[in-house]
Amino acid sequence: MKNIFVLYLAVFLTINSFSVADISGQPVSSSFNPNFIHDIYMFDANNVIAVGSGGTVLKTSNSGSNWVTSILNPAYELGRIQFLNNNTGWMLSNPNFGHIMKTTDGGQNWNDFDQITGPFYFSNEDDGWAAYTDGTAIRIYHTTNGGINWTTQFNLPDNYYPNTVYMGDDLTGYVLCFNNGPNSKLIKTTNGGADWIVQPLINYSLYTCEFINSNTGWAAGVTGTILKTSNGGDEWILQSSGTIEYLRSVSFLNENSGWICGESIILKTSNGGVNWDKQFSLPTMNFFSINSYDENNIWSAGNLNLELGGIIYKTLNGGNNWTRVYDNTVSINSVSNTVPEKFSLSQNYPNPFNPVTNLEFGIADLGFVTLKIYDGLGRELQTLVNGNFAPGNYKVDFDGSNFASGVYFYKLEAGSFVETKRMMLLK
Repeated sequence: MKNIFVLYLAVFLTINSFSVADISGQPVSSSFNPNFIHDIYMFDANNVIAVGSGGTVLKTSNSGSNWVTSILNPAYELGRIQFLNNNTGWMLSNPNFGHIMKTTDGGQNWNDFDQITGPFYFSNEDDGWAAYTDGTAIRIYHTTNGGINWTTQFNLPDNYYPNTVYMGDDLTGYVLCFNNGPNSKLIKTTNGGADWIVQPLINYSLYTCEFINSNTGWAAGVTGTILKTSNGGDEWILQSSGTIEYLRSVSFLNENSGWICGESIILKTSNGGVNWDKQFSLPTMNFFSINSYDENNIWSAGNLNLELGGIIYKTLNGGNNWTRVYDNTVSINSVSNTVPEKFSLSQNYPNPFNPVTNLEFGIADLGFVTLKIYDGLGRELQTLVNGNFAPGNYKVDFDGSNFASGVYFYKLEAGSFVETKRMMLLK
């Protein structure tokens, strides 16, 4: 298999074009399970794209109220997306290594360049860098035509694996590597990749990094490790994260405001990492990606456990409250295809409940339906239903395992029909 990878890397192959099959209009929460979400990107506060398993591409233009779900053919395990603007972006056909694919129409169609590589970064529509290993050597590639052709800039026999590529500016760039051991390796260029220099080993196992300029950056990894550098990686200062969880993704707006997510946790700093505050914790959640648009709008995505599907959360107030806006783990079952005379929302059963209860509703006409959970203060907590439904009677389970005991409300909206009911969780 390694020889096949090397052959792919040594030659230029033809470009293939793939389009996505639109399945919008289907109940999002019941489609293409498990549908893990590997990466998410915000164009602005309303327009967001996410990609995941089974070739899934998700897009919203109204801050997650509705999602258009598309499936790439072939159905790659998608991950690592980057956009320069509303139209031009790239992604990997695998979260760790695979083909780099490009879109020029906001994700409706993708060109597959058939170059097997790993993490990448584009500084403009033409110049990009990518890193890859077959287990015996680290290779760094450069493209000057948007990913059509790649040339080798660096080749080092090594057993480290690249996991992040980042360019602080057109000249200064970094490739972070790990080997599942106690150390990480940073490879740096200060002349646009003409030369790459291996920095001294970092004595921590790191999974991701991000720089806000050519000198200042943060890296995160296992056992809650967060490091900061202010001199381009020459020195790293350990910061106190307050957690021992595996940290996977970093997103900074400026030298002060940043977020990090990982296994079951989202952290925030307002002072460059001097202090990190736990904003959100969900024991069964694996957050893979976090992306911040401004001080208020931040999105994070991942999956529940290893058996369940994809989840996307957002905050509109800098992380004081987080709302679940996509959930592929909820099972929606049709109770009856008999067309009800009117819309209805039944009282949950059992009530009180611990931790699961059934919510049933009737749909009289074809249309868009949402069913959402709110706390006692009226804050939206979770979206259970979000899609077009044919007339009929439906049942969905609500699992309150990650919520505290108390009074909650669930609201059904279908066209002009709106109804809210009260339920109680007792643990």
